[in-house]
Amino acid sequence: MALMMKETGRVGKSGVFTIPAALRERFDLQDGSMLIAEEREDGIFLRPAEVSASISSTEDLVALRSQMFLKYAGSISNEDLDLMESAIEEHCERIDHDGW
Repeated sequence: MALMMKETGRVGKSGVFTIPAALRERFDLQDGSMLIAEEREDGIFLRPAEVSASISSTEDLVALRSQMFLKYAGSISNEDLDLMESAIEEHCERIDHDGW
């Protein structure tokens, strides 16, 4: 098994975590790169988010974000999921904050 790089970073104000330069370079992380933070039994696991090259329009992005809600199926009522999907489709322009 190949030796994996292990570096130490620091958590600063507002929970900002600085990823060491060697790891940013290895994984080509630039300003604005998306990461996924996953809770694990032994701590927090960070990994680069996979962004599809096929996202070329606003409609593709809206579809991708809608799919992200699927992981909450069962924990959020179907009515609330429908409201969230409608809000996304309308680009969040008309949300009744009192309705939530």
